[in-house]
Amino acid sequence: MNPMEYGAICKDFRAQIKQLLKEVLDGQDSNFYSPLHVASYFGDFKASRFMVKLGADPNSPAFAERPLEVGKDKFTRGVL
Repeated sequence: MNPMEYGAICKDFRAQIKQLLKEVLDGQDSNFYSPLHVASYFGDFKASRFMVKLGADPNSPAFAERPLEVGKDKFTRGVL
């Protein structure tokens, strides 16, 4: 395999992994909550920020409540 083919395969693979990660992070359970909703609700700041950095949509119109607005209390929502 020549280096150009290998580079194209690697680039395509990275793009597919990024797409899959975004689909998982924006996926919903039976109650229509995403992983970001759950992390926000339980006040897990590190996980919430990490998910947003990885591509989770904090302002998705597909959800009834925005993920970062379901935090336990006003302080949690303010930090997120």
